[in-house]
Amino acid sequence: MNALIVADDLTGAMDTGHQFAAGGLETIVRVDARSADDDGDDDAPSPADLNADRRTPTVVAVTTETRYADVATARERVARVASTAESDDSGITVVYKKIDSTLRGNVVAELEATVDATGAALAVVAPAFPAAGRATRDGIHTVDGVPLSETEYADDENGPTTAHLPTLLAASRYPVEHVPLEDVSKGGDALAAIVRNAAGRERAQVLSFDATRSSHLEAIADAAARCDERVVYAGSGGLARHVAVPGDGRETDSRRERGAAIDTNTTRKTGALGIVGSVNDRTLAQLERVPEAAITTLEPSDVLESPVAAGREAGARAGQRLSAGEIAVLTGARSKSTVEKTLEAGRREGLDPTAVRRRVRRALAAGAREAVDAHPPAGLFATGGDVTVAVCGTLEASSIALTGEEIEDGIPIGRLETGPAAGTTLVTKAGGFGGESVIVNSLHLLREVDTK
Repeated sequence: MNALIVADDLTGAMDTGHQFAAGGLETIVRVDARSADDDGDDDAPSPADLNADRRTPTVVAVTTETRYADVATARERVARVASTAESDDSGITVVYKKIDSTLRGNVVAELEATVDATGAALAVVAPAFPAAGRATRDGIHTVDGVPLSETEYADDENGPTTAHLPTLLAASRYPVEHVPLEDVSKGGDALAAIVRNAAGRERAQVLSFDATRSSHLEAIADAAARCDERVVYAGSGGLARHVAVPGDGRETDSRRERGAAIDTNTTRKTGALGIVGSVNDRTLAQLERVPEAAITTLEPSDVLESPVAAGREAGARAGQRLSAGEIAVLTGARSKSTVEKTLEAGRREGLDPTAVRRRVRRALAAGAREAVDAHPPAGLFATGGDVTVAVCGTLEASSIALTGEEIEDGIPIGRLETGPAAGTTLVTKAGGFGGESVIVNSLHLLREVDTK
């Protein structure tokens, strides 16, 4: 293993790992099935788990599932995984701390834990992902031109407290400096000198960057690569696209030429299954493009009373569509009003929002397993990081191989490597990513995966 990605959720591990896979590097995403088990030990993978299989992939991405964990838990899990880079025989030359492109989660705590565990001299922080509408200018981080503080992400239970990146990072015990767009745009030796200067100080430093174009991120990655000290890269999929892994000849300026995202030279057609756990506004709009007949929505009262039974019943209905070669979608909500209805029903039962979401997650995972067992689909589509982990858990899928292809920017394609659905194509999507037709388009493409 030459590069380690530490992500706080599975969809982030997937879309960041994809950037390396697209450059031709063998990239595996590790999923700890225990983190999907509500009643089990949800510790993050131990360092020994990272090299558990017989292969030695160039890049390993690990999800710690800490976006909504308490700060102490987040620090401990991240430190345990990141410390792998310090072992004498790890071979790890690049450590990438994936942070959410909308700055949700325990950003500062996890960044500090990564720096501590790796002994890095510098953390290079650039969360921009221009291809997905995320940009940083004058320190203000935006989504589609709107400051984070004015978007729905600010209402997230662990959402950003400010849109101003340097202010957010100022909570760190490490000194923080911000590099404005004027300096980033210079690139080359000038930007490299700024990075070297920060890395050469007595204490570890945090250096954040403006970036509004992919070329800015390329310049940042190049400057960091020219630093003699150990650097932790911290960003979303945007920066990862340009990070070189020494010794593997990765080209930093491009991706492999894309062919078709999915091979459609089929011998027969079979159905494709979608699991929609995200209730992001964009995902809900994408769900509206899916034909009504293809969608099975869980009934809130049934989910709260018996999530596994409710999920299996819904999964059986989805399985019937799969057996007919159709697309099928399982979801816990198709509108914000349904979300509120479910939360209110939970409150009447004495359940807090976290407990309600857990039951919805369990139901969707149970539905996925029921449908897959009834009629193995050609492919799976999943959105919502915690739900995707739960689905992988119930399918006993502890490892996902990334193909280097994607449906759209930030929506990668992988294949399950373990469990009863091993070999099945998997497409994952973060809630706020993708165009309006990405769910239905993905399902139709997956439906025609070669099933020989």
